[in-house]
Amino acid sequence: MATGIRLGGLASGMDTEAIVSQLMAIERQPRGRLERKQAAVQARQEALRDIANKLKTLKTASQSLASAGAWAATQSVASTDSTRVGARVVAPTAPGTYDIEVQQLATTATRTFNTQPQPNVSQLTITPTVTGTPYGIDIPPNSSVDDIVSIVNGDANSPVVARNYNGQLLLSARASGAGQNFTATGPALNGETAAVTGKDAQFTVNGAAYTRTSNNVSDAVAGLDLTLNGATAAGTPVTVTVGVAAVDAKALAGKVKAFADAYNAVVDATRARTAEKRVANPMTLTDAKKGVLFGDSGLNTMLSQLRIAVMDPVAVGNSETMDEFAEIGVSTGAATGGTSTAEAVSGKLQFDEAKFLKAYEADPSSVERLIRGTDTQRGLSARLDDVIKPFTEVSGMFEGRLTASSSELTRLAEQLKRMDDRLGRKELYLRRQFTGLETALSKLNTQSQDLASRLPSASRD
Repeated sequence: MATGIRLGGLASGMDTEAIVSQLMAIERQPRGRLERKQAAVQARQEALRDIANKLKTLKTASQSLASAGAWAATQSVASTDSTRVGARVVAPTAPGTYDIEVQQLATTATRTFNTQPQPNVSQLTITPTVTGTPYGIDIPPNSSVDDIVSIVNGDANSPVVARNYNGQLLLSARASGAGQNFTATGPALNGETAAVTGKDAQFTVNGAAYTRTSNNVSDAVAGLDLTLNGATAAGTPVTVTVGVAAVDAKALAGKVKAFADAYNAVVDATRARTAEKRVANPMTLTDAKKGVLFGDSGLNTMLSQLRIAVMDPVAVGNSETMDEFAEIGVSTGAATGGTSTAEAVSGKLQFDEAKFLKAYEADPSSVERLIRGTDTQRGLSARLDDVIKPFTEVSGMFEGRLTASSSELTRLAEQLKRMDDRLGRKELYLRRQFTGLETALSKLNTQSQDLASRLPSASRD
């Protein structure tokens, strides 16, 4: 920040730059302490935010595991050739197989025309075949293909839609099927170049014949949406198989694993932070960021409560062999003893999918009650929510500490700004002082040299 001429010790012989730098280094020592404190607060805030986000992810995973949709019975559906017939269950339907033959797909009627701009207002007339009633659309003078497209598509009552197809006017019925065929006439049309006749879809389901205007069929098999994608060869139907309604145990296992992974992410992040030791008298920003949550009692309490929530028995009317998470494949292992592992000691969850599936197959109702609870008793998921809520809710522990950190960072930033202003003024003052010294010494040297040059002549006089 210093300004002005720097004489750099030319008169005094002193290295004034080095002197100013050393003096300012001493002056900046308090600033360094503030910077390290700021780095520590930022590191603590980032660590808390990371743990809070992982805790929210755990809450979401727990709620997803306990959601009604996760435990709802669904029906599987499979097609032997989805390129010809696709299918999906949209409502409860009779399980079994459905042989579907497609003789003809539904098509949309289209007509393509060259056009010729007209000097006067003209009319484009569309006549649906099924009604025979003409529908007129006024076309302004000198309208181009794009103009006609805009006019047709801007008419909500028009029986057709239009687009520019390589410079030609392509008119299409608004829906597929034989009942949507039409003719088009008018002075602006200068010859038809192509046409596609609208047709109905024709197909059979287990030998019963159907005709539909669309290739998307929802009323041939109750609860089943069929998508006709291509014609089948005669005598070689596509088989659609609908399974018995059941809960997808593999999908449930996936949600349990996602829960265990989210839980372990919280444990890993928290233990890594609370176990990292501080650096005594840190002299670098890197050292200042270490151990900012070492031994944090709030976080250690949180981990303890989470572990109790997932490991303690749950009274939901189940037998003693189905009232703990460990009995459906989720455990931490023994915390002590010769068989314990590092993960067990840290409290991380281990998920045994095979054990979960076996338990669910043996007693699905008890597994569901254990996780979801009942109308009168809370299950594991709800109990975990009760533990997480005080930490993640508005005005909870994390929000309170994060808000406090933000306030502290604001205060430190203001202190640093004031200190920078003061240091800038101090450096300017020192440079001015040394510049003044050098200037004064330079003048003295000049006077001394002048006086010395006069002395010999004075002595001769």
